[in-house]
Amino acid sequence: MDTVVYIAKAEDREKVKKFTEKAGVSLPESTDNIQFLLLMDKSNALIGVIGIDLINREAVLRSLVIDGSKCKTDDIIYFLNTALAYATKKKATKVYFATPVGSALFAPLGFEEVAFSNLPEYLQRDWEQTYTNYQQRMMFLFKELCT
Repeated sequence: MDTVVYIAKAEDREKVKKFTEKAGVSLPESTDNIQFLLLMDKSNALIGVIGIDLINREAVLRSLVIDGSKCKTDDIIYFLNTALAYATKKKATKVYFATPVGSALFAPLGFEEVAFSNLPEYLQRDWEQTYTNYQQRMMFLFKELCT
């Protein structure tokens, strides 16, 4: 069956919660601060979740959770491309993304590593609080969108 990406609805909340908790990630009890939550299904099973915040004309990708046992690299690329297309449709001109995974995976999509000090101030404040206690080193990525 094909891979399908769609915007989460209220009735998807429990499915998303179970999926992210199984992966060891807990989304905030309220995801109201995440403006759009995209889900990826394959064979009627949830295999990916990503949040998209729009701040002015900048998109911030948040809470990317992938089921590595069911999701191939092509699925991840498709999912991220769909998220980027959605951000472009919403008139975003830039996208930011924090990840513990090396930037090589995201380079084919046009993402470049950016120094923390070169991030917009609102992201520096937000991500400093969010990632201070992470065990892994985070990489901060940026992509200019064509609009």
